Amino acid sequence: MEEWIEEFLFRGRPPSGPGSDMPREFQVTVGQQVANPFDATLPPSRRTIGPLTPAQAAEAGWPIQRLVEGINAAALAELDEARAALTAARQDLEAVQERIAALTGAQAPAEDAQPPAD
Repeated sequence: MEEWIEEFLFRGRPPSGPGSDMPREFQVTVGQQVANPFDATLPPSRRTIGPLTPAQAAEAGWPIQRLVEGINAAALAELDEARAALTAARQDLEAVQERIAALTGAQAPAEDAQPPAD
């Protein structure tokens, strides 16, 4: 059986008025892919469990701290990939500018004409 996080959210509440007395907390919905209960030769079935409270999610093997750490790690990895892509694009631009300058006899743009580094 495969499991994944189908949904992970923070359920906030209004500061006053109706619903303000309800707890603020994270909620987790777990997705599962299981063998078709009627015929194993058919494609697997998908189902969701939840929303679960933090305690229920931890009991199901999905503690909130691990989810947040995973989300942070994925976001930082995407940021690193974006920075690398930006660096590569800037290098490509500089190479094109140098080639244009060489072909036209013009000077390449000054270093201060480049966008600031991150």
